[in-house]
Amino acid sequence: MPIRCYDKKNHFKAREDPATEDLYRFPNLIQTLQVIGCHFGIKPPGWEYPRHHHHLFELLYCLEGEVVHVMNRESVTMREGDWLLIKSGVRHQTTNPSAFNYSYFNVHFDLDDTEIRSLLAATPFRYITREEASGSKLRYYVSELETVMHRNRLVAQEGSAAVAQPTPLRFEDKLLLQSYTLLIIHDVLALFRGQPAAVGQAGLVSGRARAMSGQSSVVSEQALAMSGQSSVVSEQALAMSGLPSVVSEQTLAMSGQSSVVSEQALAMSGQSSVVSEQALAMSGQSSVVSEQAWAMSGQSSVVSEQAWAMSGQSSALGEQTLAASRQTSLINKQASAASWQAETAGRQAAAINTRALATSRDASLFTTDVAHAIEEKLSLGLCEETTVAGVAKEMNLSRSQCSKLFSKVYGLSPRQYVSQQKLKLAKELLVTTHLPMTDIADKLGFQSASHFSRQFRRWTGQSPSEFRPKHHAAQPH
Repeated sequence: MPIRCYDKKNHFKAREDPATEDLYRFPNLIQTLQVIGCHFGIKPPGWEYPRHHHHLFELLYCLEGEVVHVMNRESVTMREGDWLLIKSGVRHQTTNPSAFNYSYFNVHFDLDDTEIRSLLAATPFRYITREEASGSKLRYYVSELETVMHRNRLVAQEGSAAVAQPTPLRFEDKLLLQSYTLLIIHDVLALFRGQPAAVGQAGLVSGRARAMSGQSSVVSEQALAMSGQSSVVSEQALAMSGLPSVVSEQTLAMSGQSSVVSEQALAMSGQSSVVSEQALAMSGQSSVVSEQAWAMSGQSSVVSEQAWAMSGQSSALGEQTLAASRQTSLINKQASAASWQAETAGRQAAAINTRALATSRDASLFTTDVAHAIEEKLSLGLCEETTVAGVAKEMNLSRSQCSKLFSKVYGLSPRQYVSQQKLKLAKELLVTTHLPMTDIADKLGFQSASHFSRQFRRWTGQSPSEFRPKHHAAQPH
């Protein structure tokens, strides 16, 4: 029968061959991709998220602004275009210390492929700078996911649905979300391959270099500002150097005025003789004035008595004024005491607010730590008959408190978390081992193989036998 094959120039050509053959057969792939919490977001200046960890891998991309992640006491500052991969189980906290909004893309994911998981989990975290990612298609994949996001936001708004609530995706968008997530993981691993240890360190060095360059530009601007101030001081010095000449001119003008004053004094001496003659004439009139003065002296005594009376009134007014002054001083002292009390009350209120804020943060950290402890106990008890009620009792919590604390941090109930982990382990055992169903059921804590089979069908819609690859079946042609 005619078949198609390649020639040396990579072109198809048909040839007759009695024995049919495959050009290339890809291996069978039965793997599960989990995509949890995939979203775009914006956080304001001063935003922070307390120390926590996830049971999935976390991948972050900084679209705008900057954010600081602290992982295992090591700090990483992400800026526009940077990527960060955090291994599952690594505790970290996040802060936006800048004065601008931080916008980002975030996805939590997991794959049950052991080789890919070993590459992703080689180090606690991997930091990829914008320069390192520029040669990949990572930014293009994010832009395609942004298109999917905007399309679904429009659908939600047209349907009068709350934008914050996730709306069901179309089948095509589900495929796009999984496809672009896998492509992002592919390009991230491509950047890691060949230099697993150097990638994260080089990214950190590059990020610190960018921070130092920003500081140097600030220093340059300060130097320019100081040079501008020195030029202003020079101009002021030049202006002051001209002042002595102005003072000298004013001194000469004043000397000219003194000569004019001397001439006026000589003229006035001539007038003084005339005044003396007039004084002699007025002496005759003084006797008449004396008689009038005697008459007025009688009147002055009357005025003196009135003055004594008025002085008594003024003393009374003085005493009243002194009493009013004392009252004013007392009121001022009382006002000062009231102001001091108000200031003390303000300080106490500020201290109470500070303690309340610290208490709130401590409560948030306590909630996170308790949720982590619950998660660890549930993970260790997957292969045993560990129950949520048993974990709650062990931690001195009620079952409702246990579920509430866990859901607040992880976004799903403890029962849902246990089901997800058991499903993932069941798929791994079905694909990578030849264990019989009874042994797999026993490893996962089920009472029997039939119980495990019923639960697996509820999770996937298939029985374990249908899900398990047919390793010994004839290969299809």
